[in-house]
Amino acid sequence: MLDDILSNENVSKLIKEVVNNNRYNKKEDANYLEFIDNEQALFILIDALYKYRMIINDKYLFNDFVVQLNLVFRKITNFDDITNGINKLITKFTIIKLGYKEKEEEHRDEIIKYVYDKYITDGYLFHSINDVYIKDIIENGFIPQKYNNLYDKFIKLQGMLKDDVISKDFTLKSISFTDSFEKAYFYASHSPLYFYGLLCDNDLIKKEEDKKAYLFNDYEGCLKNINKIISRLELNDEKAKYLRNVFNEEWKLINKSNSGPTIMAIKRNLILKEDINLDKIINDKNIKLVDAISMIIDSRHESINYEDKIDAKDILFIRLPSYKSFVIERKIVKEEVPKKEVKIESNNNYGKASILMIVGSILITLGVIITIIMTMIGG
Repeated sequence: MLDDILSNENVSKLIKEVVNNNRYNKKEDANYLEFIDNEQALFILIDALYKYRMIINDKYLFNDFVVQLNLVFRKITNFDDITNGINKLITKFTIIKLGYKEKEEEHRDEIIKYVYDKYITDGYLFHSINDVYIKDIIENGFIPQKYNNLYDKFIKLQGMLKDDVISKDFTLKSISFTDSFEKAYFYASHSPLYFYGLLCDNDLIKKEEDKKAYLFNDYEGCLKNINKIISRLELNDEKAKYLRNVFNEEWKLINKSNSGPTIMAIKRNLILKEDINLDKIINDKNIKLVDAISMIIDSRHESINYEDKIDAKDILFIRLPSYKSFVIERKIVKEEVPKKEVKIESNNNYGKASILMIVGSILITLGVIITIIMTMIGG
């Protein structure tokens, strides 16, 4: 669904800016989700691209949309206003797509209904999974909570550890859907949340760098966190060994070192029978067009419980890049000071003097020899 968008050159450049450039990602935040790096900006950006795909989906308008999306992230100082700016862009490009520029008020009702049909009637709800389960779901469909897991072992761990280290209710028969692609991407990047909670998101793991380990698929970093939990809870050898074993089994089961965020998208009408009141929005002429669009595309369903089987034919799998894949590692490059070349210069004067001394010695020796010979002849 998003593959061609994410492979777009301009989108790739924007993603790198959003993830690595503080001007794009260091914003004021009122979000209840606990972000530990700069990933919130990425999730909001991908959510905006998803909305463009669902509502506008015009290849000729896309590059201009990305340019203006860049400006929104670069200029606006808090995430709430960025979301509002994105809603304005979606409204603006929908008007252009429908050919109603400069005439939007005349066609207000039609524009609202168009967005509703695209985003709600034909839209999706989302549940995040680990990609290791895709093959089984394709073969057998999706039955909530009925897949290969280590729930029994995690229940035992709950009895050993503090309650806030593993907080999931493993007896539930239902799963949760959300209508927010942004939140779904967050959940997918931290899936399963109970494992992330154990390894990074608890009061025993305090340093920000340690909390990032799961997001970066860092096995050694997560193992270090496990050892900190063992130390801070003063677990005996038997409990420490059990905790490490469960950690390693789950890591291997979900192939965490190589996994990528994956979202199951299900048609809204299969899960939700009642949604937003479209007639009320259309008939209330005091609602501005952009506000009406916002009421439709903003998230309203944080968690929708669902426990029935879903056929594989009704599931769309959306694979997304990991946050780690966008991060540019900043290495400190030490500037090497060039070594001074030590030149050994020959002293020519010394050389000349040495030659003269040798010649002189030879001449003196010859003079002595000649003198001896002459003396012998004269005698």
